[in-house]
Amino acid sequence: MRDILNAPARLPILSQTAEHALRAVLYLARNRDRGLVSATEVAEALGAPPNYLAKTLRLLAKRGLLRSLRGARGGFALRVAPGALSTAQVVEAVDEVVAAATCLVGDRPCDPAQPCATHHRWAELRDRVLAPMTETTIADLLAGSEEGPAAIPPRPPSTPD
Repeated sequence: MRDILNAPARLPILSQTAEHALRAVLYLARNRDRGLVSATEVAEALGAPPNYLAKTLRLLAKRGLLRSLRGARGGFALRVAPGALSTAQVVEAVDEVVAAATCLVGDRPCDPAQPCATHHRWAELRDRVLAPMTETTIADLLAGSEEGPAAIPPRPPSTPD
């Protein structure tokens, strides 16, 4: 059995859905001048499962981050300017936050009104980890990128989480 304490840390920062959403938004931001882009094109460019990515794009549209049009000439485009769209907004649009998270030291919902011994320190750590996503926009991620749309390499196909 692997020694978990000495193993390299591999905690996922983003869910697979959030990663697909961010990659799709970056692709759409790079292709803003083209107008609407089909979900199929985005999926092929990113190496994402087409049906899964289409659902993610529809969710982003429902949340107001993308505009969409159905039909043969339909597709998706950013509704929010890349400089006004934080990475946290994209992630929050597709990842549901559990309203009653479980307390770290007990089998009960986390209750800020009656905090456990770890509550304040954990909340501080969580806020420090999430701050860069709140402060980083889609335009920030694209800044300094010298390549065009092909700069986002396809990801090997995988299953949604």
